Amino acid sequence: MDSTCKFPQISFAQMKYNFGKVRKGEKVATAFHFKNTGLKPLKILQVQTTCGCTITEWSKNTIEPNATGEISVIFDTTVKDMQGAQTKSFLVITNAKNKEVLLTLEGDIVL
Repeated sequence: MDSTCKFPQISFAQMKYNFGKVRKGEKVATAFHFKNTGLKPLKILQVQTTCGCTITEWSKNTIEPNATGEISVIFDTTVKDMQGAQTKSFLVITNAKNKEVLLTLEGDIVL
């Protein structure tokens, strides 16, 4: 039997979200959906963002095997002097076999 089966395992439906073009001052909201594909309960310990313009929210409860969850993300273009192409990443830290997963938002801010 594969040793990874003894651990939680986080699997995301998508790891990148392109929000296209938005006007300066808008907020972009999305959610990254995941599933615990392991055999033990999954816990999201932390989500680290690269700037104050990205706000994340997730359930603090454990995710049982085969159950799903989501990480909600709000990208606020009013926080900084942003313009043009943007790429914002955030690191999801869990108790899973794959302890860290990098997710990305990208798009263009137009005036």
